[in-house]
Amino acid sequence: MIRYTNLPLSEMDDMLLGTQLQCVYMHLAEQKDRWECELHDHEELELGYIFKGTGRYHIDGTDYEAQAGDLFVIPPRVPHYEVHDPGTPFELLFLMVKHHGDAAKELDQWIRQRQGRHWLSPAERVRSSFLEVYGEIMQQRPGYLSVIDAKLTTVYAALARYSAEADPTPKCASSTWFNAERNEQVLGQIEPYIRQYKGGWPSVEEMAQHFFYHPKYLSQLYKSEKGESLSGLLARIRKERVTELLTGSAEPMEEVAATGGFANIQGLYRWFKKETGMTPLQYRNLHLTAEANAVPFEL
Repeated sequence: MIRYTNLPLSEMDDMLLGTQLQCVYMHLAEQKDRWECELHDHEELELGYIFKGTGRYHIDGTDYEAQAGDLFVIPPRVPHYEVHDPGTPFELLFLMVKHHGDAAKELDQWIRQRQGRHWLSPAERVRSSFLEVYGEIMQQRPGYLSVIDAKLTTVYAALARYSAEADPTPKCASSTWFNAERNEQVLGQIEPYIRQYKGGWPSVEEMAQHFFYHPKYLSQLYKSEKGESLSGLLARIRKERVTELLTGSAEPMEEVAATGGFANIQGLYRWFKKETGMTPLQYRNLHLTAEANAVPFEL
């Protein structure tokens, strides 16, 4: 079935579409270098992404612990310095960025409010964006600055979503289909998705990624509309599947444990005893005894 909906601009889209992100300088600090410097500042925005290692970022009087996957935002003219932990292998990518365009001043103000440390999700996609930026800079093929602009735009979008985690409601004009009908459609697909999921049990993050929702927003929406948490739904379906195997098949306990997503029989026994007050074997034997003692219906 084909769906139609308008795509209204969010505030972040309005700023990014009206701004060009120009990377004007890059420095990759590696193990052979010295990641330790005096207090300084820059005319441009600095983005510092840590590929590996640990250390400390001092930004305008505040100290931040630094580790792999962290992104540090230092607005123009903000004093700062960086120090790595001695003996720890590290790689740190510094990018200096300028904003150009009709919305540049608005984006400057927005990024200034994001000063400090950030851990963006999904982490591998953010890491990949910075690796691709580095690769484009090193090769400098035709159009490389435009490719870097696009990669940095995805980083800014991830930063905006990270900042909105406390209030994940979309900041864009309302769309009746998106807010109502799509929510209803997705909520109706979650339980079938879990039951048909191959390879164990999906996490809330995997479900959210599959349906293109923020994990926190999807959890709140499901709880609000269905009266049951997503973790509660997962536990209920797992219990149903395990009890069906115990009562409707002769599968060995190893197979029951594997189907239930447990690493071993001990994990299955602990969980099942907590859920039902008896062991899986006791539950199976009780069911078999009840079937054996059942009196056949006679006309």
